[in-house]
Amino acid sequence: MNTPNKSPEPPLAQSVPLSRFTSRVGGGSAFFVRSLMHTCTKCPAFSGSPYCRDYPPDQFIEGFRKSKVWVVGLNPAGEPARTSDELIQAFDDQSRIHDYFRDFRSVSQRLFDLFGQEHGAAHTDLIKCVSSSWPPAGVGCAGAHQIIENCRGYFYSQLRSLRPQLLICNGSWVSSVVKEIFEPTQNDCTAYSAMFDGGKIHVILSGFIGRLDNYAKRRLGREIDHYLDLIYDET
Repeated sequence: MNTPNKSPEPPLAQSVPLSRFTSRVGGGSAFFVRSLMHTCTKCPAFSGSPYCRDYPPDQFIEGFRKSKVWVVGLNPAGEPARTSDELIQAFDDQSRIHDYFRDFRSVSQRLFDLFGQEHGAAHTDLIKCVSSSWPPAGVGCAGAHQIIENCRGYFYSQLRSLRPQLLICNGSWVSSVVKEIFEPTQNDCTAYSAMFDGGKIHVILSGFIGRLDNYAKRRLGREIDHYLDLIYDET
């Protein structure tokens, strides 16, 4: 096992809560009060949809916040306007689960069954803003790395406050960032353990699961099931 890199803790990207405001409805005396919204202004050149939701970026996680297992994606291709409660309930209706998550069933049925379970599996994205492609349209490689750096502090904040025990990195971009936070024991390993804030965290690195061939999915599934055994036996 290894310790995280000794580099300084990443700074949080700036989160700006917009003030509550009222507006007159129908010319009468009734007023409509809009909920407090949170926005991030660190990426003015981001050509996707800027972050503006009723919860701060470091609270964006689908499923229970105290889930032991996190699948970490790159960024949402689309994000409906959801409340914090709706994020928790993201996996309640199996018929409405996005195909993105169904890909995990072909890797590990056990992992798929843990989505939405208390202390089970949840999902977050490294980048919290929406774009239909990556890098976003009109953004080059350098700009993409800057976006990741701007948002990295939110992800680190999530790790510090929620303390998952297993990270499953979905894709090379996510894997590269997580390897910078938790240095692997060997350069070519695909799964390893590290110490984080006095506790243990397990990391699985993977290419984008939706593009893996059947052999790679079977290998990944064995690794996932092995670490699921470990974290649920440890508690």
